[in-house]
Amino acid sequence: MDGADPRAKNEDVETVLKRALDSTPRASLELAVTLDERKITAKGSVAPPKDGSLSSGLEVEVLLVEDDLVTSCPKGENAGKKLEETAVVKELRSALTLSKEARAKTDFSATFPVPSPWKREKHRVVVVLREHEGGAVWQALDVALVASAATAKTPKAR
Repeated sequence: MDGADPRAKNEDVETVLKRALDSTPRASLELAVTLDERKITAKGSVAPPKDGSLSSGLEVEVLLVEDDLVTSCPKGENAGKKLEETAVVKELRSALTLSKEARAKTDFSATFPVPSPWKREKHRVVVVLREHEGGAVWQALDVALVASAATAKTPKAR
């Protein structure tokens, strides 16, 4: 599903999704998020599969996203409509770029200011491990900001 598989062009989405979910993860991500009055701090790590490695040039991006936004459109093709939006990227941080192949767990972190106005229950922190060239996603993970601290991890890469 990440665009790297040329077979995806001629197959239905359900088949491609099933294959992606059944495949061995190419990396493992861990993410812990802490909140205080002024900032959101995301700390985590990315690890290769057992006896594997992460390619040089892979990037870890950390995004602050907001759900359940509504935009009223006074003009244009959507004039008079209210558009409901999910996962709107409010902030993006490039947390890590691997300068060389990595065979061990590598840490990253990113900090965001608390948005104003702020509705914690509508925000999430998303981390994406992707290739710089072409943008193919190796792994992604998100954490809802429903408490003062939250953690998540992907299944371990085998």
